[in-house]
Amino acid sequence: MKKRVALILCLCLIGTLLVGCNKRTSSNTPIKITTGDKEVDDAISKARESLDHFWSVYNSPKEGEANFSLKVKVQDSNGNVEHLWAIDLKKDNGKIFGTIDNDPKQVKTVTRGQKIEIAEKDIVDWMYRKNGKIYGGYTIRVLVNRIPKADADAIKSQLSDKPY
Repeated sequence: MKKRVALILCLCLIGTLLVGCNKRTSSNTPIKITTGDKEVDDAISKARESLDHFWSVYNSPKEGEANFSLKVKVQDSNGNVEHLWAIDLKKDNGKIFGTIDNDPKQVKTVTRGQKIEIAEKDIVDWMYRKNGKIYGGYTIRVLVNRIPKADADAIKSQLSDKPY
C-alpha cells in the first residue's frame, strides 16, 4: 500500500508561499497525495534539476528578486513525511539552514518557526519572487489545479508564466 504524503503546499499553501506579501489565500488545507503521483514526482524532478538556477539568483539577487524559499522533505521516526516550506535561508560553510514556515500536520518533530539544517537531498522545490511574481514553485504549478477554483485563481495570478 502506498504511503500517504501530506504536501503542505500550505495553500495556506500559498498563504505561506506568499512570503513577504500581505495577501493570503483562504485555503488552509494540506493537499494529500500518494507516493508515486507522477505529476508531483515530475515537478520535484524539474525543481531539483533547476536548483542551480535558484542558488545563482539567491547568491546574487537583482532588484526585485526576494523572498527565497525551499520546500524540504521532513520525515519523523514513525515514517511520516511532509514537504514543508523553509524561509529565512542561510548558507554557512557549505550547510543550508532555514526556518519552517508551515504548521506540520503529520510530522511532529518540527514546528513552524523552528530553524533547521536542510540537506540538499531533501530539497523538493524552490521559489522566489521577482517583481511580485512567483518563480520556481514547480509543485505549486501542479497542485494548484487540485484545489478549489477561487483559491487556485488567486494563486495562479501570482505565478510567473514560466518557472524561470
